[in-house]
Amino acid sequence: NGLIIALDPDIPERLQRVRISASDGDDRLRLKLNGAQLGSAAASILWRPIRGSHQLELQDPEGKVLDRVLFTVR
Repeated sequence: NGLIIALDPDIPERLQRVRISASDGDDRLRLKLNGAQLGSAAASILWRPIRGSHQLELQDPEGKVLDRVLFTVR
């Protein structure tokens, strides 16, 4: 929580990615970023970072938030 990700000015932004994954790898759990579904917590997701503040959530099959982290991309 509170992570700051800095885009590398020497790499084109369209080529930069951040790996998002959950340590519990349960395919019934879902990852949501800023309210949008990213996919199964069992998969590793390569997300194209967007400048700003973000909220990543881990949710159970009923949509209950099990964990939440806030981070910033600069």
